[in-house]
Amino acid sequence: MKKVVVCCTMSVTSSLLVIKMREIIEQRGLDIDIEALPASDAVNEISNADLIMLAPMVSDAKEAFEGAGAKKVVVITSDNYLNYRASDVLDQAVLALDE
Repeated sequence: MKKVVVCCTMSVTSSLLVIKMREIIEQRGLDIDIEALPASDAVNEISNADLIMLAPMVSDAKEAFEGAGAKKVVVITSDNYLNYRASDVLDQAVLALDE
C-alpha cells in the first residue's frame, strides 16, 4: 500500500479534498492510504509517506520537505485544489507514485 499525505496550512481544505479522494480510491480499487495534515505536522510523516502533496499555499515548503528526505513531493495545481477536483488530484498522485 502506498501512503500519500496531502498538506495545507491547517488541513481544513485538504481534509475535504481527501474525503473525496478516498471515495475515488475505493471506486478505482487503488491500494493507496491517504491523509490530510497541516504542513507543520506532515514533517513527522516523511519517513512513512511515499508521496507528499502540497497545497498551493504551502508550495514554498517543497524544498524543505525534499531536504528532509521526503521520497517524492509534488505541488497540487491551484485550479485543481481550489475547485476540489479530487479526481484530477488523485491522477496527479498516481502519476507521481509511478515515476
